[in-house]
Amino acid sequence: MLYTMDTFLFFVILSGITVNIVKLSEPRFTRFLGFSRFSFYIKLNMRNEFIKVLVILGFALTFFLSCTDNPNPAYPDIGYFISSSSSRPSKSSSSSSIPNSSSSIFSSSSIASSSSSKPSSSSSMPSSSSSSTVPSSSSVAPSSSSLAATCGGNIYTESQFFCHNNVTYSFCKGNTQNYDPSLYECKNDSNGIYLKNKIPYGKTAQSTSAPNVYYNAVLIGSQTWIAANIKYGIGGNGDRCGAADGSLQNGYGDCIYGKLYNWETAKTNVCVIQNYNEWRLPTKEDWEKLIRYIEQENNCINCAGKYLKSKTGWNSNGDGEDKYGFNAMPMGYGDINDNKFKEAGNSGNWWSSSENVSGSSYLFKMEYMNNILSEKTGSKSDFYSVRCVKDN
Repeated sequence: MLYTMDTFLFFVILSGITVNIVKLSEPRFTRFLGFSRFSFYIKLNMRNEFIKVLVILGFALTFFLSCTDNPNPAYPDIGYFISSSSSRPSKSSSSSSIPNSSSSIFSSSSIASSSSSKPSSSSSMPSSSSSSTVPSSSSVAPSSSSLAATCGGNIYTESQFFCHNNVTYSFCKGNTQNYDPSLYECKNDSNGIYLKNKIPYGKTAQSTSAPNVYYNAVLIGSQTWIAANIKYGIGGNGDRCGAADGSLQNGYGDCIYGKLYNWETAKTNVCVIQNYNEWRLPTKEDWEKLIRYIEQENNCINCAGKYLKSKTGWNSNGDGEDKYGFNAMPMGYGDINDNKFKEAGNSGNWWSSSENVSGSSYLFKMEYMNNILSEKTGSKSDFYSVRCVKDN
């Protein structure tokens, strides 16, 4: 109620100032209003009545203000008086600025008793209540969503490590994919996640003197892919090598970027490995799954070629990043119609096991001039590269 007394005194002082101004300005008022000095004195004698009226008005306004709310208990401003009651803060909002006893720094037990000249030992210490100086657990402990990841009871950084069987492992360079360390490993010279044991794929030719070939395999999403074009020697008319002069030669020999196979040979013979029955010639859906994974992981569209191409071998600066160790080389293809080896250095082409129509099948192609791994169709009689895949 302090502001009501201030308002009352304000109007009393204003009344006194007004009468004294009138009295001091007597000559001017008489000349201005045309009053005689006698008539002015008669009116001036009425000042006491005028003061009484102002005092009564002050009391009335004070009573009116005492029945209303005021966000500023000391010295309300004029804008507040003339504002509508609907625009004034509610009692709940004004009362919220006053701290309650539970939020105060010390509880009531910390205040000395008025009947004692010395505070008691219990009152001289802050209250042990959780609502006093001790902050609540919710104001200190982070939410569960911000807690650090733990593995086997140890905290680790998820951007640098992953947890497998309660043991933390580092990600392979540039590849933030989890893997089973008992089966896969990182290599210092590559970004890929490699099978620890290479895959034996037989000889490059049907000859006892031909060397056995062992292939790396890399983990990409939920699939494991052979990390090179297959060089397995079939013999007969099923495989070819591209010669430097642009001709197709018989498949015996160690082709630089792998051998080329017709579709029937690729489907029935190439990915069939003794004691490794899980390997197969990839279907159209296998290739599409690979593309989706790479685009989702790298937040891009039509970009799979960029991350699968080898870092060397492509013409006109068409090399890729080889982010996953897939090492896609530009082998080109063999055209059976004119017995020519075409597009070497410009494109890589890989069979799928999925047929399109009786005379053609789906294949997937990368080219030097873009980053797309695109779906195509090719004659089953032509010769293309082969990769083998297995599910994890």
